[in-house]
Amino acid sequence: MEVRVLLTFGASLAEEEKGRHAPQTALTAQVLLKGGRTLDALAVASGVAFDKTGTLTSGTPVLQDVEEIRAQEAGGTKAVKDEEPLRYAASLGQLSVHPVSRAVTAALPEGQRTYQVKDFQMVAGAGVTGQLLLDEGGAEQVAVMGRPEFVGERVQGHDGALAQSLLARSHEVKTGGSVMLALGLLPNEGATRVWLFHLEDCIKASAPRVVQEVAKRGPVYLLTGDRRANAMHTIEKIGAWKFDEIHADLRPEEKLAKVRAYDQRLRQHGGRGSRWRRLLRRLGISMGGLIMVGDGINDAPALAAATAGISLEAQADGALQSNAVDGGDVLVLRRQGDPLGDSELQRVSWIIQLAKKARVIVIQNLGLALGSICTASTLTLVAGLPLWLGVILHEGTTMLVGLNSLRLFSNSLERPSRR
Repeated sequence: MEVRVLLTFGASLAEEEKGRHAPQTALTAQVLLKGGRTLDALAVASGVAFDKTGTLTSGTPVLQDVEEIRAQEAGGTKAVKDEEPLRYAASLGQLSVHPVSRAVTAALPEGQRTYQVKDFQMVAGAGVTGQLLLDEGGAEQVAVMGRPEFVGERVQGHDGALAQSLLARSHEVKTGGSVMLALGLLPNEGATRVWLFHLEDCIKASAPRVVQEVAKRGPVYLLTGDRRANAMHTIEKIGAWKFDEIHADLRPEEKLAKVRAYDQRLRQHGGRGSRWRRLLRRLGISMGGLIMVGDGINDAPALAAATAGISLEAQADGALQSNAVDGGDVLVLRRQGDPLGDSELQRVSWIIQLAKKARVIVIQNLGLALGSICTASTLTLVAGLPLWLGVILHEGTTMLVGLNSLRLFSNSLERPSRR
């Protein structure tokens, strides 16, 4: 009877210490966990899938270059150094909610004024149009901005050769993985002018190191809805050899199907191998599975379908996004002074290491409890264990379990940098 009580107490204490100390350690790094089971899921999962935009990259395009498009007979393209095209684009972009438009607006140098806009219209998924008031005298200029195809359609009626040059140039740039934004001025009199803005969604500085660390523990996948050219451009900078499989141009339902397939495959593989793994599987203890890392908003269904979902970009304007809370098991909060979210990605690798360390400590604590029980039982059967010695042995084991669990607060794991 006493032995059974000690065994039950030792196991429950080991689990209690893990459930108390590990989440507190994560909380100090601004990482929220949905209970101790999340740590178990992170510890047993054997593969990781990353989204691209906002996860491995900043999610905020940065303007790299501007070029003016000319008809082929006029010389094709010309690099632009003056800021006037940027003023045109920022005038329309400040009224748009699209990230690319906002990026162009943010690139306008401080002190530069934008033009007033009349008859502003937004075409979902294509672009915007409006009339720019260029001077106080009331001179107006029709402007169109958005996808090259969208701008090309409107330029076609004014200058067909220029529209063809725009489409040809945009097709060339697509193969390089650059994000493009076209701008056209359609005057009532004079020549039509078109510019092409080149933007790039820069990778996070920690992405190569984090992916490499995760790849040491199992397969790594890239699942993105972005164009394949952009996806390949990104992973070439991170290191294509670090990824086992790459899937681009995925619709949300396709990404969800991929996550479910990988999760099932890794679970089946996790039950094979050693006798220890097979025994755990027969006891109903799951091994293997997929960790999905995404932005928590667009990737919420995929995060919910994985063994464990880690949600970045969970915080916007000081509040948690409902999709991120519902879909993710782990919420990584963005820190002030880190607009690109670089520390978010660092904490992904860190929390996985913390979960695996917590699991090791639980196993060690169970070993301490079982060792204490075996010692007490042997002494009782051989020499008769006095009550006071049994109490000391019991309380001593309790202290050892507690002290061992306190190692989760130690700096043996590299803490994410505070910014």
